[in-house]
Amino acid sequence: MSHQDQKSSRLSPISSFIQALRLKSEVHGIEHPELIPVLMRYARLLSRLGRVEQALELESRAERIRLRFELPRFNEPDCIEGGLN
Repeated sequence: MSHQDQKSSRLSPISSFIQALRLKSEVHGIEHPELIPVLMRYARLLSRLGRVEQALELESRAERIRLRFELPRFNEPDCIEGGLN
């Protein structure tokens, strides 16, 4: 595999979240609770990148799903939070 092939085969964090959302949506549907963790983590990344408006849209979508299914708020486990800082 050439260097260019290796580089193009790796996804950026944003591309990875987009792909994860697409796949989970295809499998579970666009308003399924399985999307909440991905939406919230993607929103956190976007917020850290200064893309606050997009982050708020994703958080709102996750909140609508949570309320629809009457689920508790999404909280990251400490081990994941500590690993992303």
